[in-house]
Amino acid sequence: MATRTGAFVSATGHVTDAERYGASFVFGGLLPDDFPPTRGVAAAPWWREVPGAGWRHPEGPGSTLDGREYHPVVHVSWYDAAAYSRRIRARRRHPRPMAPYTAAATVNTDAARTSWSTHRGYVRGRRSRHGISARRA
Repeated sequence: MATRTGAFVSATGHVTDAERYGASFVFGGLLPDDFPPTRGVAAAPWWREVPGAGWRHPEGPGSTLDGREYHPVVHVSWYDAAAYSRRIRARRRHPRPMAPYTAAATVNTDAARTSWSTHRGYVRGRRSRHGISARRA
């Protein structure tokens, strides 16, 4: 969302690729009729290069984010998205996705039954033919 991108840019000083290059491509249907001709994409001529277009100015220098604060952010590259993701992950101190599960599986291995081990007849990692462990807890 554009508001989160604004907070990210304010906190880190990140400059997006579109801002660095000074232009980005905008769908031609969003441009005014009197927009001067610019370079297009060969395979998709309806995309037009607009100098000054970026996440703050979606259709170029005359446009704003007013009323679009909760719209998806536009004019960001893969590198911009990766920088944002690294920042969010670092702020949340997010563990690796499997860390909670592997920690839970290795702690207290002597426990007779756990929510994940009794599912579908598993008890202490063993599975019996009828869903009941041959070895009693």
